[in-house]
Amino acid sequence: MTESSTRCPTPIILSIANALAYTLNSLETFGCGPFSHAFSSNQDNASISQKYQTIITPHGIAFSIWALIFLGEAACVVAVIFSERCRTHPLMVEGVTYWFVAVCLAQTAWSPAFAYESMLLSAVFMTCILLALIMIVTRQYNVVTKVLEMESTTNTLIPSSYYWLLQFPFELHLGWIIAAFALNVNILVIAWEGNATIQKIVAVASLIGLAAVSYACLWVFERPQYTVSFVAAWATFWMSFELRNPKQLITDTFSDQTIHSFFMFTISLSGIIASVTVIRWIYYNYDVSKRKTYSSVDNRANGGSYVQSV
Repeated sequence: MTESSTRCPTPIILSIANALAYTLNSLETFGCGPFSHAFSSNQDNASISQKYQTIITPHGIAFSIWALIFLGEAACVVAVIFSERCRTHPLMVEGVTYWFVAVCLAQTAWSPAFAYESMLLSAVFMTCILLALIMIVTRQYNVVTKVLEMESTTNTLIPSSYYWLLQFPFELHLGWIIAAFALNVNILVIAWEGNATIQKIVAVASLIGLAAVSYACLWVFERPQYTVSFVAAWATFWMSFELRNPKQLITDTFSDQTIHSFFMFTISLSGIIASVTVIRWIYYNYDVSKRKTYSSVDNRANGGSYVQSV
């Protein structure tokens, strides 16, 4: 029996499903989808966001990260379509599986919910996007953990190209959706006509939540997840940038002192998260380098030929 006849067709089906879901999501996002093509000129995300401006709404430049997310995921989708090695890689068949389809479908559904100002429904779909991305990133983390455990007895290598092509886009997407989820919750408070005090409480809780997630990604996991924390630093920086020249809705709702306090909070939080991420990267790589050195010395002492690869 030939290898091609015994090969499981699931990776092919999976790659096609991912490509179709990604295409649908892209068309909807850029105004050509089944819902967005019927939106009026004031139903774009920028117009709705301005109408429901929160004290932690980032400057418009922050949303340019979507370009990197879509380009990264496009490269991943194309790679798994045309490359059998990528298509059958554990990061895809065991890590992503059909969760990316769920991400794209939920994101496609989020667009009309937000455009028609159904903020509770948009928050529900945003939660679905978040949970699906958490599943992808967690499953990929477990796949890498399994491969690294195999490397303790084999000479298996993990090319960095697989990370940038098959893993990084989803980590980037998750990092931004965490920030977007926090923003969506704050928008929901405004839609429900929450007063300034409630808005401040929810905004502070959201920022603390971003800080907590960043801490967990850097220090709780055995292998730090730098991408998610860097995106949190990106989001909070542009939140502070927006508060340098706040919209009228913000100045009408909050005092100058409150606005300045949130400016200082967000700019400080951005700097702290970015700095701690860099420090953690240096510390982790130093520790890995030291362990590799010790492993190499022990290996030579035992007459082995294995050199650990991480």
